[in-house]
Amino acid sequence: MAALIARAADRNEIGRKTLQSLLALEDEFPDFTVPGERTKFGRRVTQILDAAANEDLKAKEAKR
Repeated sequence: MAALIARAADRNEIGRKTLQSLLALEDEFPDFTVPGERTKFGRRVTQILDAAANEDLKAKEAKR
């Protein structure tokens, strides 16, 4: 499974940790019929992607 995640992350140019976090959302949000779950899901995706963007920015700044 780790090799598949690594390959998918590389193909989509995202970090492996970010992809694993996004995939883990399946366990957190198994049922979108519950009111408000889609909103919570969207917020979590945004939080994960924002954190990844911040890490990427910090890494680029550290290289300078």
